[in-house]
Amino acid sequence: MYLGVVREEGGGVVVFTWRIEDKAPDEFILELRSISTVRIPGIVVQLMLAHIENTYFSATWWNSLTVDQKCHVRQLAQMGNPFYTPWTYMDNLPVPWRVTNIVESWPG
Repeated sequence: MYLGVVREEGGGVVVFTWRIEDKAPDEFILELRSISTVRIPGIVVQLMLAHIENTYFSATWWNSLTVDQKCHVRQLAQMGNPFYTPWTYMDNLPVPWRVTNIVESWPG
């Protein structure tokens, strides 16, 4: 599965793509879609911190986090390999994003 983030003035877009023959991404997206859209931004940010090496965020956001939230973010960012390191998503990670639209595009 590939994850891309595009920042635009006044918003942005998160795009997940994968090969049609890969079933695990389908299952992940179905699970992601089943949770509240209020929680999705926090889940996506944690996924990015755990799996993407070059992740950047604002000092304002960082300074708004509690000590526990900062500890969790550090742990995600410092993992050597998230596939072999057990970790969980934090339910209350505040992210200044909101989901305004979910678009599914299937080949065909």
